[in-house]
This record gives sequence, structure tokens and C-alpha cells, in this order.
Amino acid sequence: MSHYSITVAWSEEDEMHVAVCPALGGLSALGSTARKAVAELEKTIALALETYEADGWPIPEPDPIPEYSGQFRVRLPRSLHAWLAHEARRQGVSLNGLVTSMLSRAMGAAELEAGNKKLDSKSPIGIVRRARKGTSKQ
Repeated sequence: MSHYSITVAWSEEDEMHVAVCPALGGLSALGSTARKAVAELEKTIALALETYEADGWPIPEPDPIPEYSGQFRVRLPRSLHAWLAHEARRQGVSLNGLVTSMLSRAMGAAELEAGNKKLDSKSPIGIVRRARKGTSKQ
């Protein structure tokens, strides 16, 4: 098994699962199931790496899993900042706590809306699910 990230999604056009390796130029393979698509892609990756070596091309590095600090800066209109600050005071919570709560509720609503849809590993919800599980598997 390679150390490259693989994304799997359903292709309506092909009526099959497609597995893609972004680090190798979008190399892809199809399968009747997600597992079969990944297995086919693993074979394709092995052949591609053999070709890279045989032709003397540099072998691309696997994509690292991004790490998140839990902090980011947001620029917003002064009126929204004022409303958020007022609402935080009204609720007796910090501005950070209020915004975190609001974002968490929005994320929950997005997950409910997504329902049982298959989410690829690069979708915001797919990334959050992997982060919650503490796993890098895709």
C-alpha cells in the first residue's frame, strides 16, 4: 500500500466509484465498490511509480495531513462584530464562546442536511469527521 492520499467518490457519469490520487496528477481508477476502486488505484500508483523511477523523474511526495491549530482570524463588518459582542454580553459568555457555539450549530445543521450523502475526504464535513476520529485514513 502506498503512502499517498486517495479520495473516493461516486461517479454518476461512469456509474462506478472513482478513486483519485491528487499527488500524482489526479491519477484515478474505477471500481464497482469503493474498495475495488482503491485496490485498482493502488495497482495504478505502483505502476506509475515504476514509470517515474524508470524514466528518472522525481517521485512526488505524498500529501501531508494538514494540522489545525484551532485558531484563525476572521475579518467581518463592524456592525456584525458589534452585534456579536452585544449578543455575547447579553448571554453572559465570551465572544469566542458565542462564535464557537454558533459555528458548531451551523456545522451540525450542515451534517444533518448532508444526511447519508457520501462525502469525499476534502469536503469540510469529511475533514471534520476525520479530525474528530483522529485518523488520517480517507
